[in-house]
Amino acid sequence: TQANHAASMLQDDESAASTALRTFVYEDSRVIVHDDSRLMPAKRRDWAAFNHILYPGGPAPMSTTWSNRIEHSLARHDPVFQTWCPSVEPRPESVRLVVDFQRPVPTVESNRALRTLIELEDDPTRRVWFCGSYADFGVPLLETGITAAQRAIAAIARVEASRTARDHQ
Repeated sequence: TQANHAASMLQDDESAASTALRTFVYEDSRVIVHDDSRLMPAKRRDWAAFNHILYPGGPAPMSTTWSNRIEHSLARHDPVFQTWCPSVEPRPESVRLVVDFQRPVPTVESNRALRTLIELEDDPTRRVWFCGSYADFGVPLLETGITAAQRAIAAIARVEASRTARDHQ
């Protein structure tokens, strides 16, 4: 669950975890999967797996992934692109999928909040752990969600081992 949703799910609205979770800021994002090469560099020899283009006056850099270069099963197929925050819309007939979502924006405050959440993981009375792209340091992507989940699993194992040892005393 995203931090901005998890905070509302906690029963204790004033807890350290709830306060930390409310600190995370999210922005709306759009990713379009398509086959419109106009969203790539003008010269094909300049195409890379990851292409970032900033249009003068554009709201943000547009990032287009050439999926064939990173997904080996697509290597022999016509080009497939994934564009994040398109400054130029692909031709409608080229669009295969559009995904709108929210992504966390790392800030100084969210890094402090994340440290609080990590410190809470060692509490032996803990019953809730947090994982997701917001819950680890770095660029908030799937990879940070995975490392956060791995850390949560390790914390749960430590707490359970402590409970088991205490129950057998």
